[in-house]
Amino acid sequence: MTFASDQFNQPERLSPLAQHLLRLRDTVLDNWTNAVQLTIPPARALYVPVLINTLPVFYDNLVQVLSPGYPRCAGDPGDNLPAAHGDERARLTQYSPRDVVREYQVFRNILIAACVADGIALQPSEHALINEFIDSAIQEALTAYVARQNEFRERYLAALAHDIRNPLSNIGMAAQLILARQDSAGAHALAGRIVDNVAATDTLIREILDGATAYHGEQLRIELAQWDMLVLARDVAGAVPGHPVVVQGDSVLGYWSGAHVRRALQNLVGNAVKYGVDGEAPTMLVSATHGRVQVSVHNDGEPIAPERLHQILQPFQRAACGSEGWGLGLHFVRSVAECHAGSVTVDSSAARGTTVTLDLPVDPRPLVELAAGGAGPH
Repeated sequence: MTFASDQFNQPERLSPLAQHLLRLRDTVLDNWTNAVQLTIPPARALYVPVLINTLPVFYDNLVQVLSPGYPRCAGDPGDNLPAAHGDERARLTQYSPRDVVREYQVFRNILIAACVADGIALQPSEHALINEFIDSAIQEALTAYVARQNEFRERYLAALAHDIRNPLSNIGMAAQLILARQDSAGAHALAGRIVDNVAATDTLIREILDGATAYHGEQLRIELAQWDMLVLARDVAGAVPGHPVVVQGDSVLGYWSGAHVRRALQNLVGNAVKYGVDGEAPTMLVSATHGRVQVSVHNDGEPIAPERLHQILQPFQRAACGSEGWGLGLHFVRSVAECHAGSVTVDSSAARGTTVTLDLPVDPRPLVELAAGGAGPH
């Protein structure tokens, strides 16, 4: 079974090299996990499903790129997997940008070593495709990592500005009292200077607040319980009025907030129906690997423009320009993923259709409890 970020699912179009590499996937991922824990100190403390992140899906996408004629290419893979990886590293780990780059370098080395050990003779063109795919991923992951770090700074700056305004307000009120009660010209002059400086500082703080990110939603409060993700998916599919939704995959027991996951899947299915081809049923696929569960929702139809792939998970962004709604549905899905220490990935092209995947740890309880205690990594 493949874990690529699409549901194109035509294994007969995979090259012999790609099929060989698929058989090596678990070996490569296990060796990568061990090597990263040895060479990247912050990785040693990570919960394994968080460490592995979206790498199994990334691996399968790379395999597709190495299949001539398959509708995915190294220069334009049509997904946001590396961005989701970089964003999750910024949210859930103590990684530096150097560590993010190092992970991909280790992956490249482990993959090439596995090919050599298994007698796979890569051609120069295949080496070039692997390098292009991984180098592009490094750039996207770093961009997302820096963007999330900037968001943390903006939030910190906004909180700091709010905190500064309280004592500043008290100083201003005291100065007003001096002006009202003292007859001394000198006291009046000093109080006037206090009032003027408080007003100037308050104006500066307001500018800082206005310059911060316009919208930052607080993380959702969730209560975890045991659910079967396949049952949740079927419940959502069965509740779509007038539109059949095909559900496939395996039963996966895990710990999630059923209400939040159900709403997230409802949003994904709603989008698939809204933007899909009339008369064609969207599909939901439930799968699991390396301690993580993936629920992907697929539809055919107009693909998401490449420049919008990294925007549509942001608030007030819609999958298609000019469409109705506030553009908060996918942002809510992202929020649900993040409060479960997971990610959302988007894969879209004219040939493969559009697939949005909710990718969560099967058991996020240790991470959710850590974040609730205020000690979560940033």
